[in-house]
Amino acid sequence: MIESFVERIPESLKSKPGAPFYSGRSAFSEPSDLYILGIHPGGIHPGGDGGSSVREHIDWVMQRQ
Repeated sequence: MIESFVERIPESLKSKPGAPFYSGRSAFSEPSDLYILGIHPGGIHPGGDGGSSVREHIDWVMQRQ
């Protein structure tokens, strides 16, 4: 299921800081009636360096089993 979400992330956002699957693969491992998506999931925090990019986070989540 998470693969279908990855396909919907625009390429233009993948270089931006963020963690779209912050709760990990298990949160998307089976169908659910409700998924909650924040307006700014995993973005830059005040005083922070921005962290990893959306692409780096996707790669990390996709490699975990």
